[in-house]
Amino acid sequence: MNFRNNHRFVVCQLAIGLVLLTGNVLAQEKPAEENINQQLSQLESELGKYKDSAPEAAALMVKLADQYYQHGRALGLVRICQRFTTVQIKHAQHQQMMLKLIDGLQVLSRNKDMIVACRQYLERYGKSPQANSVEVRLADALMQTKDREGAAIAAHAVWKRNGNNPLGKKYSAIAVSRYQALGGQFPKQGGALSEDVFNRMPTGTFAQFMGENAAKLYSTIGLQVESNRVIAKLFQRGMAGDKDSQWQWHVLTGQNYEKLQQYTNAAASYQRARQLRDEANLLYSQIMNVYNSQANPAQTEGLLNQFKSKYASDER
Repeated sequence: MNFRNNHRFVVCQLAIGLVLLTGNVLAQEKPAEENINQQLSQLESELGKYKDSAPEAAALMVKLADQYYQHGRALGLVRICQRFTTVQIKHAQHQQMMLKLIDGLQVLSRNKDMIVACRQYLERYGKSPQANSVEVRLADALMQTKDREGAAIAAHAVWKRNGNNPLGKKYSAIAVSRYQALGGQFPKQGGALSEDVFNRMPTGTFAQFMGENAAKLYSTIGLQVESNRVIAKLFQRGMAGDKDSQWQWHVLTGQNYEKLQQYTNAAASYQRARQLRDEANLLYSQIMNVYNSQANPAQTEGLLNQFKSKYASDER
């Protein structure tokens, strides 16, 4: 019982001590906060004496922005930076004030204004070291809006700037996915981006994934020549996969050639697929393409006899 009473007494003492300590901290912070407010108020008052285009106003706005930034006053920061960047376009601090503006807008979750500011920054300072970060922030901001096309284009831009690094790979995949989802003319851009990534990446899983995506997407949207071009590169680079995958690529190549009415090439592709795994449908497709090519009637007859022998129950 004594232990319990002692324990309660200690807890109460700690609680009282914590309250007193918190009160002391708050008491110390209050004058500091008032001092900051007074400094900011003085600077704002001084700024009111000048036109925004005046050199004196520029210096004061830079000081105010620094203070607002340092003390986490996002509303004041955005207000001052917007005034500065609108008027003081040729000022040496214009770039830094634009970056502070973007930070403030992001803190306030003002996505639409932030998107505008990021685009303005990239247009003016696209070659600066900070442009890469701004481009990523632009893409992220657009992905939170309904502007799906803008988000895809922005993610594509991140890939172009970064290439073969984790950031570039991440945003290239995002851009491809969004292009494909948009429909219309955009899947073609998704295929072209997939092929671009495939071509620029060293041999590996990610490059293979992008190559496969390009080949299938091109074929789906009626770009058979482009699809076969990528499939050929997959084989050349040793990324056509295992036996089953290679079989599928030969079949797709044949189907692409068939749609292009290149019947001799289609028949040859089906023959390569049959060498890996034979099926009645493949042999039949080969027969039809040899026949349509009108190049070798004897070959057509030989394949027909082979079909009847192997698939006697098939009445095609």
